[in-house]
Amino acid sequence: MSNPLTSSPPEPLQEEFFLTDAALLRRWFPWLHIPSSLRMAFDPRKIALAMLALVLLSLPNLLRSWSLEEKAPVHLDRPFPWERGYLYQDVPVPQPHADQILADPWSAIRMAVSQGPQTFTPLTQVLQQGQQLIESKFHWKESSIHLIELLWTWFVWAVVGTILCRLTALDFMGRDVGWGEAWRYCRKRVVSAFASPLLPMIGIAAFWLPCVFAGWVSRMPGLGEPLIAGCWFFLWLCGAVLALLLMGLTFCWPLMIATVGVEGTDAFDGLSRSYNYLFSRPWYVVWMSCVILFIGGCTLFGVRWLAGQAEYLTLMSFGSGASPSTLNTFQTVNPVDPVFTHNLLQFSRGIITLAVNAFAHSFFWVAATIMFLLLRKSVDATPLDQLTEDRQSTLGELPIVGMAAAERREQEATPRTGE
Repeated sequence: MSNPLTSSPPEPLQEEFFLTDAALLRRWFPWLHIPSSLRMAFDPRKIALAMLALVLLSLPNLLRSWSLEEKAPVHLDRPFPWERGYLYQDVPVPQPHADQILADPWSAIRMAVSQGPQTFTPLTQVLQQGQQLIESKFHWKESSIHLIELLWTWFVWAVVGTILCRLTALDFMGRDVGWGEAWRYCRKRVVSAFASPLLPMIGIAAFWLPCVFAGWVSRMPGLGEPLIAGCWFFLWLCGAVLALLLMGLTFCWPLMIATVGVEGTDAFDGLSRSYNYLFSRPWYVVWMSCVILFIGGCTLFGVRWLAGQAEYLTLMSFGSGASPSTLNTFQTVNPVDPVFTHNLLQFSRGIITLAVNAFAHSFFWVAATIMFLLLRKSVDATPLDQLTEDRQSTLGELPIVGMAAAERREQEATPRTGE
């Protein structure tokens, strides 16, 4: 008689896992992962990369100011990134004191929420440069300058944005990677990130040039204007297609960078995925954008308020030991004697302002990466913690398809005998 203890195989040990309430909420409402972007946006590495990108983006403004300062006083349309007013709809206003916030918290909340669009500065900057290129009259010199500035913006974010998206994706999945590894990963894919928005530009040019040509035809005396008036409906169709292409390009451009940074694919995949995600889940994109605007505005308001309080407390503490004239030198914002001291002070304050503006850009790219991961899960049913190389390493070899796959399924389904 066999021993019952040895005749039956031992049951595998089972361990029960219980999800917390927060984990269950994130499973039911995946967009609740968006608040985690705050922690990742405060990463010093991401802020340093964003500061580098802002300095590179300011080069066209610097070249324009240096080339024209000898001819006439230069009035730049856009402030430098180390100045207030650089971000989109950023109107420099005094920050409220703590007692004012406590006395009227709703006013502070409204002020904080109103700063949400400032976190979308990379998006609005590309949109404004594109509008400036299309709305201005076609001249080879001016149009070429506008096009070069737009391409420079795309190139800077193709490099820095891809690295930021890669760091964010790995950080979101609980993995850590150094600067060198992130750069080695992204430098091979910079061309794809840069070429992704260039592909729809071909279609934009195809519908923009007929309108430009129609403008030249309208200069024909007597016949030009009636001819264009008769063909106006077809020109209007070109304008409608232009509007759709520009809207899609503007909102899909960050997703293109995120696609290349996360998946490491080519330019065509970045273009197709971004447009597919946007037009497949438009209301989901709108809802996540509203959440990002709210969180980003409140956080940016808090960062600026803390920076202002730090400046105020520093001046008050410094004034306790400094002379009144020295305190006035450090409090004023106008050039005073000694000029060298004032320039050093403005440089230090410019670094602080640059860091605050860089945080807004860091938050934008972190939020764009998380939005891409959420859209990928919603459309493609891809887990949030899975990368392309993970799927490739899991598969190992190419999948078996066709008759070979059918034979393997039959072998696995056939019950074993003789046991």
